Amino acid sequence: MHDNTTTVILSHRQKRSNAILKYIKGYIHKNPYLRAMSGLENRGYSWTKDTVELTNEAQIFSYPEGKDAESVVGETIHCGIIDEVAKFRNEESITGAVRPALFASNGILYMLSSSWGRDGQGAYWYRVVNDDDFDHFTINALDAIGIQGKHFARIYGEEYGHDYKVKKLEFLEQEKRQLGIYMYNMQYM
Repeated sequence: MHDNTTTVILSHRQKRSNAILKYIKGYIHKNPYLRAMSGLENRGYSWTKDTVELTNEAQIFSYPEGKDAESVVGETIHCGIIDEVAKFRNEESITGAVRPALFASNGILYMLSSSWGRDGQGAYWYRVVNDDDFDHFTINALDAIGIQGKHFARIYGEEYGHDYKVKKLEFLEQEKRQLGIYMYNMQYM
């Protein structure tokens, strides 16, 4: 984390924003350099359920969607993370509030979501995903199984990693049968 930077995590629910912040806190705890910056040993810096402050004055906040993203209006943000964009009630007002907050700092915006279709809720996300002005990275369920399987194999051994992959693939086949191909593709591919 760079000195004096602000990162904001927005999701359609506070619980989801806090879950992402929890992953970040875990990463900070595991990284000796970032842990030293956390200030937790001297208790001079604040960590709450929805906030992290480091000794270099970098801050990370997690917020729910709110009404028209009022939590970020007028703020300067260096990194914005918007999770499950397609689930927001008004995706365009959220990104419309975050982009100006990133402008002054020349910040970066990460938008993450499952698809939720081309029309109605999710239509904005569909347009973003198909817009050449954005860089796109797609990780579907099969990619995630491969990544997680390698991780588990490294930690618990090759057999465990293989068993993990097999169980996950069986689960996906069951989901495909129960949801139908359209919903399956929307949720997992």
